[in-house]
Amino acid sequence: MTGTLKETKKWYRRKRFWLVVILVLLVYFCFVPSRLRISPETTGITEPLTADGRVDYFAAFEETYIDKLSPPEDNGQRLIIAAIGPRVLEQPFLADSVGAWENMQTHEDSKKWFNNYWIPLCEHLYIDPYKKPMFYEKLSFHSYMYKYLKEQKKAAGENDNKKITDTETDPEKLYKKLTAGIWKKEDHPGVGKWLDDYSEVLDYFGMCVRKPNFACWRIHPPDGNLTAIILPDVQATREFARSLNIRICERLGRGDIDGAWHDIMTMKYLARHLVNGETLVTNLVGISISYTAANATKLLLIHCRPNEKQLAKFISDLNTLPKYDPLVSSLNIERLVLLQAITSCKNKKYFESLFDGMDTNNAHTWMLKLILRFPFDANIAGKHLTKIYKEFDLQDKKHIASNPVFRRKYGEQHEKIIQKYHDKFNLDEMKFMKQFYRMPLIRTRSELFAECIFSYWAPAISSAFIAFDRYEALNEMQRLAINLERYKLANGKYPDKLDDLVPKYIDIVPIDPCTGRSTFVYKLNAPAKETIDAKQIAETKTPEPPNLNYILYSLGPNRKDDNGTQLGKSKDFDIVF
Repeated sequence: MTGTLKETKKWYRRKRFWLVVILVLLVYFCFVPSRLRISPETTGITEPLTADGRVDYFAAFEETYIDKLSPPEDNGQRLIIAAIGPRVLEQPFLADSVGAWENMQTHEDSKKWFNNYWIPLCEHLYIDPYKKPMFYEKLSFHSYMYKYLKEQKKAAGENDNKKITDTETDPEKLYKKLTAGIWKKEDHPGVGKWLDDYSEVLDYFGMCVRKPNFACWRIHPPDGNLTAIILPDVQATREFARSLNIRICERLGRGDIDGAWHDIMTMKYLARHLVNGETLVTNLVGISISYTAANATKLLLIHCRPNEKQLAKFISDLNTLPKYDPLVSSLNIERLVLLQAITSCKNKKYFESLFDGMDTNNAHTWMLKLILRFPFDANIAGKHLTKIYKEFDLQDKKHIASNPVFRRKYGEQHEKIIQKYHDKFNLDEMKFMKQFYRMPLIRTRSELFAECIFSYWAPAISSAFIAFDRYEALNEMQRLAINLERYKLANGKYPDKLDDLVPKYIDIVPIDPCTGRSTFVYKLNAPAKETIDAKQIAETKTPEPPNLNYILYSLGPNRKDDNGTQLGKSKDFDIVF
């Protein structure tokens, strides 16, 4: 019996072999990331490194932006931490749950925090960690008034004849009422008691912010993102400024002009430190505090009548504050935050902290969470982010803070770049689905991740520049307003135009930072009521607040003269002193 043998196919001609090859290639191109390569293109910086071989962005931040060689006694924030303790570190729950400082090192609720964070921080700052901070039990205004008003509300329930309004039971509403004008302690006994107890802390804080340095070494918690490590002291410093604002209005109410101005300058010093801070958020908080100080100066000029010696001192004090170049360094820090997000892609806790509070229906959040379910290549993502940043690198643009015209053009360019990547993730457009269908390949998925991270977390530079222009405009108008009062004291009336202040009071009429070309708008109003002197304030319970006899304003972001009107919450409005 004869038969023919079936010819055996070569290995490379078998379908099974090619199916395996295709499957391996698909797995490789879709799911196998390469080992992270440390290079300027992938990680932005190359050192220092963590124990597991990744770039330590927190250490890089400290080495760059914290001057560890400065004498400890010149560090105002070190003194504040020694005085306030965990309050500056945003740990108010410790005092509420533990009570006495002596229980800190043994109480279960704070033992880990005390040993792992407080002691290492004290070692950095040359503070005795076991010594009780000077003002540890002192409560901030909101904490104190919340407890006080809660007791008042309870007492009102026992006495039906006593009516408590919403303003008297809401610390935030009470704060707005207290800072809208001048008042006296007898009008608000609870606030008066808080001021008596807390004034020593505010005086100490005023001494601290007048130190040349204002830097805090931070302890790096495990799996902590850079933003959460950098920002915890911002709210505490903002709370101090708000407390000072309350005391300014009370001091004006009893005619203490010098004391009120001391607190205004304390806010100005604090704003100086923050506006020259590490991140865009600290910059904006500093700008906000400076704006509050300018408003407090306006209250002082409206309600009081400072003499020439006091006004000259005001100008001299303001001239001691240096100008800033803040935005360049802060934007570089924001870049480190995004690069850390990419190189920490395998850390689920890190991204949980980033997603915390984000809108789950947002296209960016949805896309990021979807991408993070699959492996992606940090090298590709890092290179892509570096490529994006090259479109608006600030390294050679340090003159941006002194040139408002260039700053505006740069901000508009930056916004266009952000919008270009933001549009890719618009749920209402087909573009979003096109990006979704690109996800299977690890290269495109990694690039999408970089674009998504950038478009969501990249700072709004244009808005920051507008805020910086507003900050500079308010500072200049604050000086002009004081010099206008000096002119009135000498001549019996306000000048007809700002040029009349030259050369006796100012060397040159300043340029409006919002335009970069024109000066501020100054217009005399119809004769109004004369300002009230300190004696009248002290004798009158609720004096009717007069107005200044002029209006002084910047053209604002829209660079149009809107007659000094503020058009609601839109950013396009005149900035009125």
